[in-house]
Parts: sequence; C-alpha cells; structure tokens
Amino acid sequence: EKNQVIGNTHAGIGLKGNSNALFDGNYVSDGTGYGVWVQERAVSTLQNNVIERNMRAGVVVTDNAYEKNQVIGNTHAGIGLKGNSNALFDGNYVSDGTGYGVWVQERAVSTLQNNVIERNMRAGVVVTDNA
Repeated sequence: EKNQVIGNTHAGIGLKGNSNALFDGNYVSDGTGYGVWVQERAVSTLQNNVIERNMRAGVVVTDNAYEKNQVIGNTHAGIGLKGNSNALFDGNYVSDGTGYGVWVQERAVSTLQNNVIERNMRAGVVVTDNA
C-alpha cells in the first residue's frame, strides 16, 4: 500500500501465478513497459491507485477487480483485458492515452460499470477477438 513505483522497464507492478494480492493507494508512473501487469491465474484487487504515463498499457489483467483507479496518459491501452479472464472494472477514471481507453480481447469477459473513459486517442472501449 501507498508505494511510489517510477521509471521501471518491464512492469511497475507485476503479479504472476497463483497469487492473491491487494494493491491500494499506489502511484505507478513513467515506465517504459506496463504500469501493472497481472497474469497466469493471479488474483488481485487494484483500488485507489494512480497509474500514468507508462509506455505500454497502464494495466493488463486477468481475473480481478479494479476499482477507483486513475489510469492516465498511457501508451497502447489504458486497461487491457486478455485471455480467458473475467474482471470487474468499477469506478475507474481512464483518460488521455494514445491508444484505447479499455481493450477487451482474446475471449475475455468483463463487467465495466461506473467508469469515466475520456480523451483517449483511439476508441474509449474496444472489444475484439471473440471477447
């Protein structure tokens, strides 16, 4: 909780495998990779975080809950949901990215509710690849 993760090369925060974690109140910015990368059956809750100005997606996820985060000014996608996953996005603010605001792909299923998605260079929400 309440960490500052700045200028990383792969992911500011990474979670992999059969893990369970809470990320609350963190600041993740200015990385050359992903802001937050969660994969391979890892379960996490991201809430009340600021994730901005990362060169890849701000957040790439699988089965998780993402609530009340600010995802601002990231390249590629603000939030990317991939694979056979199921995620809840509730009350997030996704803006000013150079890619999509939210990109749902590869058979992913998600619930988006109560989010503000604005001023992204590409579409606000995109669903592709049998998602």
